[in-house]
Amino acid sequence: MIWYIIVRGDEVLDRIIIKGIDFYGFHGVSQAEQELGQRFTVDVELELPLNKAGKSDQLQDTVNYCEIYSLIKEIGQQKRYALIEAMASDMAESILKGFDLVKKVDIYIKKPHAPIGGVIEYAGVWISREKMRNTECGMQN
Repeated sequence: MIWYIIVRGDEVLDRIIIKGIDFYGFHGVSQAEQELGQRFTVDVELELPLNKAGKSDQLQDTVNYCEIYSLIKEIGQQKRYALIEAMASDMAESILKGFDLVKKVDIYIKKPHAPIGGVIEYAGVWISREKMRNTECGMQN
Protein backbone atom coordinates (compact mmCIF):
# COMPACT_ATOMS: atom_id res chain seq x y z
CA MET A 1 0.00 0.00 0.00
CA ILE A 2 1.29 3.46 -0.92
CA TRP A 3 0.47 6.47 1.24
CA TYR A 4 1.07 10.03 0.13
CA ILE A 5 0.52 13.51 1.45
CA ILE A 6 -0.12 16.49 -0.78
CA VAL A 7 1.75 19.56 0.46
CA ARG A 8 1.42 23.01 -1.07
CA GLY A 9 3.48 25.64 0.66
CA ASP A 10 2.95 25.13 4.38
CA GLU A 11 -0.44 23.50 3.91
CA VAL A 12 -1.19 19.77 3.90
CA LEU A 13 -4.07 18.98 1.55
CA ASP A 14 -6.42 16.06 1.81
CA ARG A 15 -9.21 14.88 -0.49
CA ILE A 16 -12.97 14.64 -0.44
CA ILE A 17 -14.35 12.35 -3.13
CA ILE A 18 -17.94 12.24 -4.36
CA LYS A 19 -18.51 9.52 -6.96
CA GLY A 20 -21.47 8.73 -9.15
CA ILE A 21 -23.55 11.91 -9.27
CA ASP A 22 -26.12 10.98 -11.93
CA PHE A 23 -28.44 13.36 -13.75
CA TYR A 24 -30.30 13.67 -17.00
CA GLY A 25 -29.19 16.56 -19.20
CA PHE A 26 -29.47 17.97 -22.71
CA HIS A 27 -25.81 18.35 -23.63
CA GLY A 28 -24.14 17.52 -26.90
CA VAL A 29 -23.33 18.67 -30.38
CA SER A 30 -26.10 16.82 -32.21
CA GLN A 31 -29.66 18.04 -32.36
CA ALA A 32 -30.88 14.69 -31.04
CA GLU A 33 -28.73 15.04 -27.89
CA GLN A 34 -30.02 18.56 -27.35
CA GLU A 35 -33.68 17.54 -27.79
CA LEU A 36 -33.82 14.03 -26.30
CA GLY A 37 -31.12 14.34 -23.65
CA GLN A 38 -29.27 11.53 -21.89
CA ARG A 39 -27.80 10.41 -18.59
CA PHE A 40 -24.47 11.79 -17.33
CA THR A 41 -22.35 10.67 -14.38
CA VAL A 42 -19.98 13.02 -12.54
CA ASP A 43 -17.23 12.22 -10.04
CA VAL A 44 -15.71 15.06 -8.02
CA GLU A 45 -12.40 15.13 -6.14
CA LEU A 46 -11.63 18.12 -3.94
CA GLU A 47 -8.22 18.96 -2.47
CA LEU A 48 -8.45 20.94 0.74
CA PRO A 49 -7.01 21.01 4.25
CA LEU A 50 -9.07 18.66 6.45
CA ASN A 51 -6.86 18.67 9.54
CA LYS A 52 -9.09 21.13 11.42
CA ALA A 53 -12.27 19.16 10.59
CA GLY A 54 -10.55 15.94 11.62
CA LYS A 55 -9.88 17.40 15.06
CA SER A 56 -13.06 19.44 15.60
CA ASP A 57 -15.62 17.02 14.10
CA GLN A 58 -17.58 20.13 13.00
CA LEU A 59 -19.19 20.63 9.58
CA GLN A 60 -18.13 24.29 9.39
CA ASP A 61 -14.49 23.15 9.23
CA THR A 62 -14.96 21.26 5.97
CA VAL A 63 -17.04 21.34 2.78
CA ASN A 64 -20.61 20.10 2.94
CA TYR A 65 -21.00 17.20 0.45
CA CYS A 66 -24.67 18.08 -0.05
CA GLU A 67 -23.76 21.54 -1.32
CA ILE A 68 -21.27 20.15 -3.84
CA TYR A 69 -23.80 17.54 -4.98
CA SER A 70 -26.51 20.17 -5.42
CA LEU A 71 -24.20 22.50 -7.35
CA ILE A 72 -23.13 19.74 -9.76
CA LYS A 73 -26.74 18.65 -10.38
CA GLU A 74 -27.91 22.25 -10.83
CA ILE A 75 -25.26 22.98 -13.45
CA GLY A 76 -25.85 19.66 -15.21
CA GLN A 77 -29.63 19.91 -15.29
CA GLN A 78 -30.33 23.63 -15.68
CA LYS A 79 -27.68 24.70 -18.17
CA ARG A 80 -27.00 23.36 -21.67
CA TYR A 81 -23.62 22.72 -23.23
CA ALA A 82 -22.51 21.52 -26.63
CA LEU A 83 -19.33 20.07 -25.08
CA ILE A 84 -18.93 18.18 -21.82
CA GLU A 85 -15.52 19.87 -21.59
CA ALA A 86 -17.32 23.20 -21.09
CA MET A 87 -19.71 21.71 -18.53
CA ALA A 88 -16.82 20.20 -16.54
CA SER A 89 -14.91 23.47 -16.62
CA ASP A 90 -17.98 25.40 -15.40
CA MET A 91 -18.47 22.90 -12.56
CA ALA A 92 -14.83 23.13 -11.48
CA GLU A 93 -14.74 26.93 -11.60
CA SER A 94 -18.03 27.20 -9.68
CA ILE A 95 -16.66 24.99 -6.89
CA LEU A 96 -13.41 26.98 -6.65
CA LYS A 97 -15.31 30.28 -6.51
CA GLY A 98 -17.98 29.07 -4.09
CA PHE A 99 -15.92 27.13 -1.53
CA ASP A 100 -12.96 28.95 0.03
CA LEU A 101 -11.41 25.82 1.56
CA VAL A 102 -11.12 24.01 -1.78
CA LYS A 103 -7.69 24.52 -3.34
CA LYS A 104 -8.00 22.14 -6.29
CA VAL A 105 -10.84 20.26 -7.95
CA ASP A 106 -10.95 17.38 -10.43
CA ILE A 107 -14.18 16.79 -12.34
CA TYR A 108 -14.75 13.54 -14.25
CA ILE A 109 -17.80 13.46 -16.54
CA LYS A 110 -18.95 10.22 -18.14
CA LYS A 111 -21.35 10.21 -21.07
CA PRO A 112 -22.49 6.55 -21.34
CA HIS A 113 -24.53 6.93 -24.51
CA ALA A 114 -22.30 9.16 -26.62
CA PRO A 115 -23.43 8.87 -30.25
CA ILE A 116 -20.19 7.75 -31.88
CA GLY A 117 -21.49 4.96 -34.08
CA GLY A 118 -20.17 2.10 -31.99
CA VAL A 119 -20.44 0.35 -28.65
CA ILE A 120 -18.46 1.92 -25.81
CA GLU A 121 -18.71 1.93 -22.03
CA TYR A 122 -18.67 5.74 -22.04
CA ALA A 123 -16.97 8.81 -23.44
CA GLY A 124 -15.71 11.28 -20.88
CA VAL A 125 -13.51 14.14 -19.78
CA TRP A 126 -11.35 14.86 -16.78
CA ILE A 127 -10.88 18.55 -15.93
CA SER A 128 -8.46 19.65 -13.21
CA ARG A 129 -8.48 23.23 -11.91
CA GLU A 130 -6.81 24.88 -8.94
CA LYS A 131 -6.70 28.24 -7.25
CA MET A 132 -3.70 30.35 -8.10
CA ARG A 133 -1.21 30.84 -5.29
CA ASN A 134 0.22 34.17 -4.26
CA THR A 135 3.16 35.22 -6.38
CA GLU A 136 6.35 36.85 -5.12
CA CYS A 137 4.80 40.23 -5.92
CA GLY A 138 1.95 39.51 -3.52
CA MET A 139 -0.68 39.28 -6.26
CA GLN A 140 -3.19 36.49 -6.56
CA ASN A 141 -5.07 35.34 -9.67
